[in-house]
Amino acid sequence: MSLKDIRLNSLLTTNINGIPLDLVSKLLPFSTFFNLKVLMHIHLHAKMQNVIGSNHKKKFSIKVEKYSQIAIINDLISLIKKLKLRDYRTEWVNYYNFTNYKEESFEHKKKIILEYKNLVNPAKVWDFGANTGEFSRLFKNCAGEIVSLDIDPLAIEENYLRAKEENNILPLVFDLTNPSPAVGWDNCERLTLVQRAENVDLVMALALIHHLRITYNIPFYKMCNYFSKIAPYLIIEFVNKNDSQIKKMLLNRKDIFDDYSIENFEQEFSKVYEIKNKTVIKNTNRIMYLMRKHS
Repeated sequence: MSLKDIRLNSLLTTNINGIPLDLVSKLLPFSTFFNLKVLMHIHLHAKMQNVIGSNHKKKFSIKVEKYSQIAIINDLISLIKKLKLRDYRTEWVNYYNFTNYKEESFEHKKKIILEYKNLVNPAKVWDFGANTGEFSRLFKNCAGEIVSLDIDPLAIEENYLRAKEENNILPLVFDLTNPSPAVGWDNCERLTLVQRAENVDLVMALALIHHLRITYNIPFYKMCNYFSKIAPYLIIEFVNKNDSQIKKMLLNRKDIFDDYSIENFEQEFSKVYEIKNKTVIKNTNRIMYLMRKHS
């Protein structure tokens, strides 16, 4: 990920016990053969594995003393600590610098979320489409656990580097339209995200559902059913079609989303949730909602 492409983290989905060394060796750039640590720990190790694995007649017995094992581990730690991502930009990492919010609107949105937070006082919060975790952090003082999820790996990286200094925020790369499956032995070794959702009090979905509906064609009823599986409370933002962001999304495609309206949104979500609060964000075409799942 550091030397090639951050999206290679998706290999961990299908290689739950670790990415095979020979595959890593093939994926790394040729320049890494001149890095002594990478050459020794990856390329030569992979070659040695292939030699041993292909020789079924000769018995190999290699003894490594404890002090040598410790030295190898320390060398690996040294290598890993020096790794940094290549300087490239992804679609959402500078999202807050290019939104159509004025500063007054941005601060008003924060104020609304804080008001909703005080009404719910959640102990566990999951924030979908969290970007770098700006709004996730509004819950730091009340929530014992905040899971901050986003599809953009670089946004999550920035969130993670901040979260390292904190003790209750977990940033995760997560594609809501292609979630991590149940994998491993009997599909029970690694559970789905929903299966891991224990005692979550609140889900947030800010500036998200227009992407789910227009980009990925997910109906409203499927969204509310999914969120309701995770937590009883929902803070969600509805972006009207006359918002400049949606106009950009529909600039080069036909608008076939006749059902994308505030009336239909409220109608569908009201089947699963009770709308407790509804607040228009100042100087925007966006509305914030606090909802509670029907008991």
